[in-house]
Amino acid sequence: MVQLSSLFPSLSKKSTSLYGHSLGKGVQASWDSYMQECQAAYVAGKADPTAAKTAAEIHELGMANLGIHGKPATGKKVAQAFTKLGQSGTGVYLPREECGVFAKDIYDVLETVSPVVEAYYGSYFQPYWISLQQNQPGTVEASSSFGWHIDDNPRQLMKIFIYWNDVAESNGAFRAFTYPVSKELLAAGFKSWSEKLRTEHQEMVNTRLAERPSDLKVLEGKAGTVLMFDNNLVHKGTPPREGMRQLAQIEIYPSMTKLVPGQVELALTRPMVRDYPADPRVNDLSGIQLL
Repeated sequence: MVQLSSLFPSLSKKSTSLYGHSLGKGVQASWDSYMQECQAAYVAGKADPTAAKTAAEIHELGMANLGIHGKPATGKKVAQAFTKLGQSGTGVYLPREECGVFAKDIYDVLETVSPVVEAYYGSYFQPYWISLQQNQPGTVEASSSFGWHIDDNPRQLMKIFIYWNDVAESNGAFRAFTYPVSKELLAAGFKSWSEKLRTEHQEMVNTRLAERPSDLKVLEGKAGTVLMFDNNLVHKGTPPREGMRQLAQIEIYPSMTKLVPGQVELALTRPMVRDYPADPRVNDLSGIQLL
Protein backbone atom coordinates (compact mmCIF):
# COMPACT_ATOMS: atom_id res chain seq x y z
CA MET A 1 0.00 0.00 0.00
CA VAL A 2 1.14 3.54 -0.74
CA GLN A 3 2.01 5.95 2.07
CA LEU A 4 1.67 9.69 1.48
CA SER A 5 5.26 10.26 2.64
CA SER A 6 6.48 8.15 -0.29
CA LEU A 7 4.43 10.21 -2.75
CA PHE A 8 5.58 13.55 -1.29
CA PRO A 9 9.19 13.12 -0.11
CA SER A 10 9.31 16.58 1.48
CA LEU A 11 6.83 15.36 4.09
CA SER A 12 9.30 12.68 5.13
CA LYS A 13 11.68 15.34 6.44
CA LYS A 14 9.31 16.11 9.31
CA SER A 15 10.38 14.75 12.66
CA THR A 16 8.46 11.68 13.78
CA SER A 17 9.13 12.75 17.36
CA LEU A 18 6.80 15.75 16.87
CA TYR A 19 3.76 14.00 15.40
CA GLY A 20 4.38 10.26 15.79
CA HIS A 21 4.64 10.03 11.99
CA SER A 22 6.51 11.69 9.12
CA LEU A 23 3.44 13.25 7.49
CA GLY A 24 3.77 16.70 9.03
CA LYS A 25 1.61 19.21 10.86
CA GLY A 26 -0.76 19.97 7.98
CA VAL A 27 -1.88 16.37 7.51
CA GLN A 28 -2.33 15.85 11.23
CA ALA A 29 -4.25 19.11 11.62
CA SER A 30 -6.73 17.95 8.98
CA TRP A 31 -7.27 14.67 10.80
CA ASP A 32 -7.59 16.43 14.16
CA SER A 33 -10.27 18.71 12.72
CA TYR A 34 -12.10 15.73 11.27
CA MET A 35 -12.00 13.90 14.60
CA GLN A 36 -13.53 16.92 16.33
CA GLU A 37 -16.40 16.82 13.83
CA CYS A 38 -16.91 13.11 14.52
CA GLN A 39 -16.92 13.69 18.26
CA ALA A 40 -19.48 16.48 17.87
CA ALA A 41 -21.76 14.12 15.91
CA TYR A 42 -21.45 11.28 18.45
CA VAL A 43 -24.39 10.25 20.61
CA ALA A 44 -22.93 8.26 23.47
CA GLY A 45 -24.76 5.27 24.86
CA LYS A 46 -24.99 4.16 28.46
CA ALA A 47 -21.71 4.56 30.31
CA ASP A 48 -19.66 1.35 30.45
CA PRO A 49 -16.96 1.53 33.18
CA THR A 50 -15.14 -1.56 31.88
CA ALA A 51 -14.98 -0.17 28.35
CA ALA A 52 -13.79 3.19 29.68
CA LYS A 53 -11.01 1.48 31.67
CA THR A 54 -9.79 -0.45 28.61
CA ALA A 55 -9.94 2.70 26.46
CA ALA A 56 -7.84 4.51 29.07
CA GLU A 57 -5.29 1.67 28.89
CA ILE A 58 -5.04 2.13 25.12
CA HIS A 59 -4.55 5.88 25.55
CA GLU A 60 -1.77 5.23 28.06
CA LEU A 61 0.05 2.30 26.44
CA GLY A 62 -1.16 2.31 22.83
CA MET A 63 -2.49 -1.25 22.98
CA ALA A 64 -4.86 -3.58 24.81
CA ASN A 65 -6.29 -7.09 24.70
CA LEU A 66 -10.07 -6.65 24.40
CA GLY A 67 -10.88 -10.28 25.26
CA ILE A 68 -12.27 -13.24 23.32
CA HIS A 69 -15.11 -12.25 21.00
CA GLY A 70 -14.56 -14.19 17.76
CA LYS A 71 -16.61 -17.35 17.40
CA PRO A 72 -14.98 -20.81 17.03
CA ALA A 73 -17.19 -21.51 14.01
CA THR A 74 -15.70 -18.49 12.23
CA GLY A 75 -12.19 -19.69 13.01
CA LYS A 76 -13.03 -23.04 11.41
CA LYS A 77 -14.36 -21.29 8.29
CA VAL A 78 -11.20 -19.20 8.02
CA ALA A 79 -9.01 -22.32 8.38
CA GLN A 80 -11.02 -24.10 5.68
CA ALA A 81 -10.67 -21.12 3.34
CA PHE A 82 -6.87 -21.09 3.69
CA THR A 83 -6.69 -24.87 3.29
CA LYS A 84 -8.68 -24.56 0.07
CA LEU A 85 -6.41 -21.73 -1.07
CA GLY A 86 -3.47 -24.11 -0.73
CA GLN A 87 -0.71 -21.53 -0.36
CA SER A 88 2.04 -21.31 2.23
CA GLY A 89 4.46 -18.59 3.24
CA THR A 90 5.24 -16.00 5.88
CA GLY A 91 2.32 -13.86 4.71
CA VAL A 92 -0.57 -15.28 2.67
CA TYR A 93 -3.76 -13.25 2.17
CA LEU A 94 -7.17 -14.62 1.31
CA PRO A 95 -8.21 -13.13 -2.06
CA ARG A 96 -10.52 -10.20 -1.48
CA GLU A 97 -13.22 -11.62 -3.73
CA GLU A 98 -13.45 -14.54 -1.29
CA CYS A 99 -13.61 -12.48 1.92
CA GLY A 100 -17.20 -11.26 1.77
CA VAL A 101 -18.55 -14.43 3.39
CA PHE A 102 -16.89 -13.33 6.64
CA ALA A 103 -18.54 -9.89 6.74
CA LYS A 104 -21.29 -10.74 9.23
CA ASP A 105 -18.91 -12.58 11.56
CA ILE A 106 -16.48 -9.67 11.64
CA TYR A 107 -19.27 -7.11 11.96
CA ASP A 108 -20.58 -9.00 15.00
CA VAL A 109 -17.11 -8.86 16.61
CA LEU A 110 -16.80 -5.13 15.92
CA GLU A 111 -20.24 -4.51 17.37
CA THR A 112 -19.24 -6.41 20.51
CA VAL A 113 -16.09 -4.35 21.05
CA SER A 114 -17.64 -1.05 19.91
CA PRO A 115 -18.09 0.26 23.50
CA VAL A 116 -14.30 0.19 23.93
CA VAL A 117 -13.55 1.65 20.49
CA GLU A 118 -16.13 4.41 20.86
CA ALA A 119 -14.88 5.20 24.37
CA TYR A 120 -11.36 5.47 22.97
CA TYR A 121 -12.30 7.83 20.13
CA GLY A 122 -15.20 9.61 21.78
CA SER A 123 -16.96 8.99 18.48
CA TYR A 124 -18.28 6.31 16.15
CA PHE A 125 -15.74 4.44 14.06
CA GLN A 126 -15.45 2.78 10.66
CA PRO A 127 -13.17 0.29 8.90
CA TYR A 128 -11.06 1.46 5.99
CA TRP A 129 -9.86 -2.00 4.95
CA ILE A 130 -9.99 -5.51 6.38
CA SER A 131 -7.79 -8.42 5.32
CA LEU A 132 -7.57 -12.08 6.30
CA GLN A 133 -4.01 -13.31 6.69
CA GLN A 134 -2.16 -16.54 7.42
CA ASN A 135 1.46 -16.61 8.64
CA GLN A 136 3.76 -19.60 8.61
CA PRO A 137 7.51 -20.06 9.26
CA GLY A 138 9.84 -18.63 6.65
CA THR A 139 12.61 -16.18 5.80
CA VAL A 140 11.79 -12.46 5.94
CA GLU A 141 13.46 -9.18 5.04
CA ALA A 142 14.09 -6.42 7.60
CA SER A 143 12.80 -3.90 5.05
CA SER A 144 9.34 -5.54 5.08
CA SER A 145 6.60 -5.39 7.72
CA PHE A 146 8.58 -8.12 9.48
CA GLY A 147 11.16 -5.48 10.41
CA TRP A 148 10.71 -2.89 13.17
CA HIS A 149 8.60 -0.02 11.86
CA ILE A 150 5.75 2.38 12.44
CA ASP A 151 2.87 2.45 9.96
CA ASP A 152 3.42 6.20 9.47
CA ASN A 153 -0.29 6.99 9.64
CA PRO A 154 -2.21 9.96 11.09
CA ARG A 155 -2.76 9.54 14.83
CA GLN A 156 -6.42 8.61 14.48
CA LEU A 157 -5.66 5.39 12.58
CA MET A 158 -5.80 2.28 14.76
CA LYS A 159 -5.71 -1.44 14.08
CA ILE A 160 -7.84 -4.26 15.39
CA PHE A 161 -6.63 -7.86 15.13
CA ILE A 162 -8.84 -10.90 15.55
CA TYR A 163 -6.92 -14.12 16.15
CA TRP A 164 -8.75 -17.05 14.57
CA ASN A 165 -6.51 -19.67 16.17
CA ASP A 166 -4.56 -19.85 19.43
CA VAL A 167 -1.62 -17.47 19.08
CA ALA A 168 1.44 -17.47 21.34
CA GLU A 169 4.92 -15.99 21.11
CA SER A 170 6.10 -19.08 19.23
CA ASN A 171 3.59 -18.77 16.40
CA GLY A 172 3.71 -15.06 15.74
CA ALA A 173 1.86 -13.12 18.44
CA PHE A 174 1.76 -9.38 17.85
CA ARG A 175 4.60 -7.54 19.55
CA ALA A 176 5.25 -3.84 20.03
CA PHE A 177 6.75 -1.23 22.31
CA THR A 178 4.33 0.86 24.38
CA TYR A 179 3.75 4.57 23.78
CA PRO A 180 6.43 5.72 26.24
CA VAL A 181 9.12 3.47 24.74
CA SER A 182 8.04 4.12 21.14
CA LYS A 183 8.22 7.87 21.75
CA GLU A 184 11.74 7.46 23.15
CA LEU A 185 12.81 5.55 20.04
CA LEU A 186 11.28 8.15 17.71
CA ALA A 187 12.90 10.99 19.66
CA ALA A 188 16.24 9.17 19.36
CA GLY A 189 15.86 9.18 15.57
CA PHE A 190 14.14 5.93 14.63
CA LYS A 191 12.72 6.14 11.09
CA SER A 192 11.07 3.51 8.91
CA TRP A 193 9.10 5.19 6.12
CA SER A 194 11.31 3.77 3.38
CA GLU A 195 12.91 0.35 2.89
CA LYS A 196 16.36 1.90 3.20
CA LEU A 197 15.58 3.73 6.43
CA ARG A 198 13.81 0.72 7.89
CA THR A 199 16.81 -1.51 7.23
CA GLU A 200 19.26 1.06 8.61
CA HIS A 201 17.35 1.51 11.88
CA GLN A 202 16.77 -2.13 12.84
CA GLU A 203 19.91 -2.30 14.96
CA MET A 204 18.81 0.73 16.97
CA VAL A 205 15.69 -1.10 18.15
CA ASN A 206 17.46 -4.45 18.57
CA THR A 207 20.04 -2.80 20.82
CA ARG A 208 17.30 -1.29 23.00
CA LEU A 209 15.57 -4.67 23.16
CA ALA A 210 18.77 -6.44 24.22
CA GLU A 211 19.32 -3.90 26.99
CA ARG A 212 15.72 -3.87 28.25
CA PRO A 213 13.86 -6.95 26.98
CA SER A 214 10.90 -6.29 29.30
CA ASP A 215 10.07 -3.16 27.27
CA LEU A 216 8.65 -5.33 24.49
CA LYS A 217 5.02 -6.41 24.89
CA VAL A 218 3.89 -9.65 23.24
CA LEU A 219 0.10 -9.94 22.99
CA GLU A 220 -0.81 -13.62 23.02
CA GLY A 221 -4.38 -14.94 22.96
CA LYS A 222 -6.69 -17.86 22.48
CA ALA A 223 -8.74 -18.24 19.31
CA GLY A 224 -11.23 -15.37 19.09
CA THR A 225 -9.00 -12.88 20.92
CA VAL A 226 -9.35 -9.25 19.81
CA LEU A 227 -6.49 -6.76 20.06
CA MET A 228 -6.55 -3.01 19.50
CA PHE A 229 -3.39 -0.96 19.04
CA ASP A 230 -1.97 2.24 17.62
CA ASN A 231 -0.45 1.85 14.14
CA ASN A 232 2.42 4.16 15.08
CA LEU A 233 3.81 2.13 17.93
CA VAL A 234 7.22 0.72 17.02
CA HIS A 235 6.31 -2.87 16.16
CA LYS A 236 6.88 -5.67 13.68
CA GLY A 237 5.34 -8.82 12.34
CA THR A 238 7.09 -11.99 13.43
CA PRO A 239 6.84 -15.21 11.41
CA PRO A 240 6.02 -18.27 13.51
CA ARG A 241 8.88 -20.53 14.55
CA GLU A 242 6.33 -23.33 14.51
CA GLY A 243 2.69 -23.72 13.56
CA MET A 244 0.77 -20.85 12.02
CA ARG A 245 -1.21 -17.73 12.80
CA GLN A 246 -4.54 -16.85 11.18
CA LEU A 247 -6.07 -13.46 11.79
CA ALA A 248 -8.19 -10.59 10.55
CA GLN A 249 -6.43 -7.23 10.28
CA ILE A 250 -8.79 -4.26 10.48
CA GLU A 251 -7.77 -0.65 9.87
CA ILE A 252 -10.17 1.71 11.66
CA TYR A 253 -10.62 5.43 12.20
CA PRO A 254 -13.35 7.81 13.48
CA SER A 255 -16.72 8.20 11.78
CA MET A 256 -19.65 10.60 11.99
CA THR A 257 -22.11 7.71 11.74
CA LYS A 258 -22.55 4.39 13.47
CA LEU A 259 -20.97 1.33 11.88
CA VAL A 260 -23.27 -0.66 9.57
CA PRO A 261 -22.76 -4.18 8.12
CA GLY A 262 -22.33 -2.98 4.55
CA GLN A 263 -19.20 -1.04 5.46
CA VAL A 264 -17.57 -4.21 6.78
CA GLU A 265 -18.35 -6.11 3.58
CA LEU A 266 -16.91 -3.34 1.40
CA ALA A 267 -13.80 -3.06 3.59
CA LEU A 268 -13.24 -6.80 3.08
CA THR A 269 -13.84 -7.00 -0.64
CA ARG A 270 -12.84 -3.75 -2.37
CA PRO A 271 -9.29 -3.50 -3.80
CA MET A 272 -6.73 -2.06 -1.39
CA VAL A 273 -4.83 0.88 -2.88
CA ARG A 274 -3.78 3.00 0.11
CA ASP A 275 -3.14 2.40 3.77
CA TYR A 276 -5.54 5.19 4.81
CA PRO A 277 -7.73 7.75 3.04
CA ALA A 278 -6.06 10.87 1.68
CA ASP A 279 -9.12 12.82 2.85
CA PRO A 280 -10.53 11.56 6.17
CA ARG A 281 -13.99 12.75 5.17
CA VAL A 282 -14.04 10.43 2.13
CA ASN A 283 -13.78 6.72 2.82
CA ASP A 284 -12.89 5.74 -0.72
CA LEU A 285 -12.61 2.02 0.07
CA SER A 286 -15.52 1.08 2.26
CA GLY A 287 -17.66 4.22 2.24
CA ILE A 288 -18.19 6.65 5.13
CA GLN A 289 -21.89 6.80 4.34
CA LEU A 290 -23.81 3.77 3.15
CA LEU A 291 -27.30 4.79 2.05
